[in-house]
Amino acid sequence: MTRKKKILIITSSLGVGGAEIVLGNIAMHLQYEFDIKIISLTGAVEAINAEKCRNIEIFALDLKKDFIKSIYQIIKVILFFQPNIIQGWMYHGNIVAAFGKLASPKSRLFFGIRQSLQDLNLQKRCTKMLILLCRLMSRFADKVIYNSNTGYHDHINFGYSKKNAIIIHNGYDGSKFKKSKGAKAKLCDELALDRESFLIGMISRFHHVKNHKLFVEAADILSAKYQGDVSFILAGDGPMLSDTKKLASANNNIYFLGRRSDVNFIASAIDIYVSCSLSEGMSNSIAESMLCQCIVVATNVGDATDMIGPNGVVIDGFDASSLAAAIEVVMLKPVTERDVLSQKSRQHIMRKYSMKKMLDRYKEVYNG
Repeated sequence: MTRKKKILIITSSLGVGGAEIVLGNIAMHLQYEFDIKIISLTGAVEAINAEKCRNIEIFALDLKKDFIKSIYQIIKVILFFQPNIIQGWMYHGNIVAAFGKLASPKSRLFFGIRQSLQDLNLQKRCTKMLILLCRLMSRFADKVIYNSNTGYHDHINFGYSKKNAIIIHNGYDGSKFKKSKGAKAKLCDELALDRESFLIGMISRFHHVKNHKLFVEAADILSAKYQGDVSFILAGDGPMLSDTKKLASANNNIYFLGRRSDVNFIASAIDIYVSCSLSEGMSNSIAESMLCQCIVVATNVGDATDMIGPNGVVIDGFDASSLAAAIEVVMLKPVTERDVLSQKSRQHIMRKYSMKKMLDRYKEVYNG
């Protein structure tokens, strides 16, 4: 009987972010072919990932609070497990993985880069330092895996090693994300809205990079023009939630749903999904909304143009008037035309970014 290859994944976290959710999907599906263990550097494991990885041994550390103990635990795990591959995930995970290889020189070292570098000034000082350190260490990795075309080109142009760089796009489960019949009527009833209201939404953590400010500004423009005929839905939580609520306090057409686990339901209910991000790699929320047959309007960051294709609208820059105009273009299309675009949106993601494509590619690379 052939022994399974052993893979140790060292990730910055296993929280609620898109990179963490994708990691959970990869580990869940590949655990039957590979012997996988995961080290999370920042403590708590989000429930959704705990469920996905329930048969995988996870070491939840707190590197910031107890550095020495965490490093000791990492070395102990590496020496005991003797992995064939040490897979870093996000910048913090990549750096620790690179140093971890010193304890297991025969292990192959893979980096996982999950974002673009369109504006380095958006990063915290600590993250900037890690990006620079990862650049130096990238030449010593066996593979540097990017999840987006934009992330690949940004990092290569910034000086990351090109000879070992590959792209594996995120993959999505079309059986999990699909149009839920009656979702719009249910959400309108939940919010006491007319069922004929046009719903424009955004499902995202409230972080400055996600740029909810732009969404609110565009909502103000459209609300002034269409009054109660259009409503704006914001789902999620995060450090910028309070500031966003203050900014939106004068607009009675904006509804905050808080953190929701029923993403499929929300995406199925809204007519247009808006992504206002200042920077992205490959947006999970765009792909998941398109799978739910929601037309997307997005800022031109990351791989948004490739992901949306001709099925939505992508705008250059971060101007509220331009965003409102792009949303209005979709709003004013005949229902039959919007229906065609929504169906094509799902087909586009299923064809280019399926879960199977992503998993097959990781298997190929890990077995290489």
